[in-house]
Amino acid sequence: MQPQPHISPNTATAAISAALESQRSRKNRGSYNCGRCGQPKKGHVCLLTAPPDIPTTPIASEPVSCISAAASSSRSTVLSLTAAPSSRQTFTHLRRALSFDDVDARNSLDESDLDAASMDLDLQLDTDIVQPGRFHAVGLWEVLKRLPPSSLLMAARVCKGWRETSRKMWKAAEELRIRVPERAQIGYIGSLLQKCPRLIRLSLKIESDFDATTLACIAFSCPNLEVLEITTSGAAVNRISGDELSRFVANKRGLTSLKMEGCSNLGGFSLSSSSLSTLWLSDLHSLSKMIFNCPNLTEISLEFSRQEDDSTDLVTMVDGLGRTCTRLQNIHIASLKLSHTVVLSLTAVNFRYLRMLSLVLGINITDASVAAISSSYKNLELLDLSGSSITDTGLGMICDVLPDTLSKLLVALCPNITSSGIQFATAQLPLLELMDCGMTVSDPNSDNPTFVENPSPHKTPGYNQKMFIKHKRLKKLSLWGCSSLDALFLNCPELMDLNLNLCSNLHPESLVLQCPKLQLVYASGCQGLLTGAIRKQVSENFSADFTYLIFFIYLKRGIAVTQFLYIKINTLSSSTKLISKIPQAFQMAIAFKSGVFFLQSPKSQIGFRHSSPPDSSLSFKRFTPMASLSTSSPTLGLADTFTQLKKQGKVAFIPYITAGDPDLSTTAEALKVLDACGSDIIELGVPYSDPLADGPVIQAAATRSLERGTNLDSILEMLDKVVPQISCPISLFTYYNPILKRGLGKFMSSIRAVGVQGLVVPDVPLEETEMLRKEALNNDIELVLLTTPTTPTERMKRIVDASEGFIYLVSSIGVTGARSSVSGKVQSLLKDIKEATDKPVAVGFGISKPEHVKQIAGWGADGVIVGSAMVKLLGDAKSPTEGLKELEKLTKSLKSALL
Repeated sequence: MQPQPHISPNTATAAISAALESQRSRKNRGSYNCGRCGQPKKGHVCLLTAPPDIPTTPIASEPVSCISAAASSSRSTVLSLTAAPSSRQTFTHLRRALSFDDVDARNSLDESDLDAASMDLDLQLDTDIVQPGRFHAVGLWEVLKRLPPSSLLMAARVCKGWRETSRKMWKAAEELRIRVPERAQIGYIGSLLQKCPRLIRLSLKIESDFDATTLACIAFSCPNLEVLEITTSGAAVNRISGDELSRFVANKRGLTSLKMEGCSNLGGFSLSSSSLSTLWLSDLHSLSKMIFNCPNLTEISLEFSRQEDDSTDLVTMVDGLGRTCTRLQNIHIASLKLSHTVVLSLTAVNFRYLRMLSLVLGINITDASVAAISSSYKNLELLDLSGSSITDTGLGMICDVLPDTLSKLLVALCPNITSSGIQFATAQLPLLELMDCGMTVSDPNSDNPTFVENPSPHKTPGYNQKMFIKHKRLKKLSLWGCSSLDALFLNCPELMDLNLNLCSNLHPESLVLQCPKLQLVYASGCQGLLTGAIRKQVSENFSADFTYLIFFIYLKRGIAVTQFLYIKINTLSSSTKLISKIPQAFQMAIAFKSGVFFLQSPKSQIGFRHSSPPDSSLSFKRFTPMASLSTSSPTLGLADTFTQLKKQGKVAFIPYITAGDPDLSTTAEALKVLDACGSDIIELGVPYSDPLADGPVIQAAATRSLERGTNLDSILEMLDKVVPQISCPISLFTYYNPILKRGLGKFMSSIRAVGVQGLVVPDVPLEETEMLRKEALNNDIELVLLTTPTTPTERMKRIVDASEGFIYLVSSIGVTGARSSVSGKVQSLLKDIKEATDKPVAVGFGISKPEHVKQIAGWGADGVIVGSAMVKLLGDAKSPTEGLKELEKLTKSLKSALL
């Protein structure tokens, strides 16, 4: 057992000495064994003599640094426990808190277990020597600090000495990480926090709705709190208002760092704190006021929702920051409302200490904005203008002003930048260590979510762009989505990470990698021969075994997420891990802030092979629905259904539910209820482990379904029994990975055999649907394609021509999920599509209310798709029967809006 590098043995000895001093001063009751030799006392005369006790000097116990816990409904499953030095003592190589996410909740003990620990064995502990019948206290310390707290609670049952030591460790804890599941009560969190009076750092991952009561509990239980982080999971909703947050920050005078997700209900806030130095808020929307009275604030990250109706005044916000937060060093703002005016306000403030500036998704940020930034901030070390409209000219300005300081440059999703600009930037920035220029050198007709219809006149059209980069310090280079790149030469001796995802036009014979330290290459969506060429070139640079910490970075639901795992490399040919199986949608190596979220990759995802779990052997009770059910078989396909409805002057109502949530038997009954309530087409979602196009409600439903053992085979088995009993056609909504796993032909024939009429695959771009459309046509399956508000007109026309059944119009930018209103852009998009085709158009994403349905129908849509609202009803219901009742009620109200 190796000692922790940041634990002092002397400190541990002194601490345990003080904790156990009282145990040596009295006789324990109920001892049946000899304290010297361990033999039963009855009829026993011990021949051993106890050596004299060596005195020890009691010293105040050192605090425990980190306890991580996961709360489960009424008890706590503890994840980790480590000891650490004094809270005010710092080290340069502190170890990360370990995470034991695989600890079985059934092995955990609750508070009552701890209080009942009363096994009184005659074990006297000494901190200096090992005596017969005694346990070395330093050894006890070393053992207990390595146990997950669930095991620590069990160890507390050994004897009073161990129990007292365990309690001391809890009381001295400085950091606590808790996962709060849906059914946990806030009172339990409070009782847990009160057992850690010295708590300084607290991290909560909340899976249910929460409000200001949580903040009040934290404020009362943690008087010394300095760092607070609250993240949301699944369908959890943050209901904290701006006034409540402002009051909390004002009262916690020692708070230095606050990070909070899901801040959509703030409305406005006024934060006043002389101690706060770090502030991260995400999912902000339409803030009426933002007042920052935080003179010591050094880092701020504000991420706004991607909704077009956001009315936040960013100019006023920046002006306020400039007046009261003059010490800012790191600024990150992500918003569709970023513009040149906002940049001018930012430069007028002139933050003297600014080192990191990240302005993401600002399509209205131009070269003029870059000129303003360059003139005001000449000491930047990181500049992120991803999603902007800057050109090579803007890159030139950056190079002229920041050659001596800039080490990280991120210009992904900037369609007006060319290979020449990228080459120039790498040549003129000698300190550059990270560069992200994904989706820059790309085909104008490719699937680019930020493509502008009037690109820069300097942009080289089409393919056949070449890139030559020679740099001595560059460590990470991202060229994901550069589909126009056909030749690449890299001479970068320090390069360790290279992202070539979706570089579909890059030829193996035109690739040269002179990068001896290269450890990780992404090559998803590239030519098959290219991956072989990469392996061959990279393997020549290694001659020994290596172990690397491999990072997988991609954009998921608009948030930069890092998944990591350790990979042992034992052969010469595999010295560099080549990742070519990552799903092709939304693969981006882009850091939107100075820090990223770390999520441990489960064992089932090593190599990124996503699949449904095996069949579950659990049985579920069936029940009778409330609606009268039809038993007729479907006779019409998707297109024929729309044709019939058009003749009747009606608009199609298309509900969506996730298969297997809450279970497959409920899904079967839900399909019957939806059909009986007048649905014209039903979309059935196949649960998938990485649903990139889905919002939190459907993602949570998919996760629950997979945890219950739902897979494609069980779904098809259910449909085989249900489809003959309903009259409306079924369209499957699935991601591409499950299709590829089964095989295109086999998948199409399987779903057709059970009566499925249509198919929607959201993560397949138009260029890769040729084989999919061919197999669908052979099996009489109508493949529905999607078009979005950001799809260029010419590309939209090609999608319309290729789509079968109907055209799926995504109403908003982002993922699925209920929204307060429907964007007015949908009306003009419908008009454009109607001018290009006579095929029916159905609108989905963000539609949840009868007024939404009525509004979209009035704009000329042929169909309306409602998903998240349906899924949420079934997932939140107290019982399947209640869920079906609520589903029936909602379906009838939405359907009536179309009559």
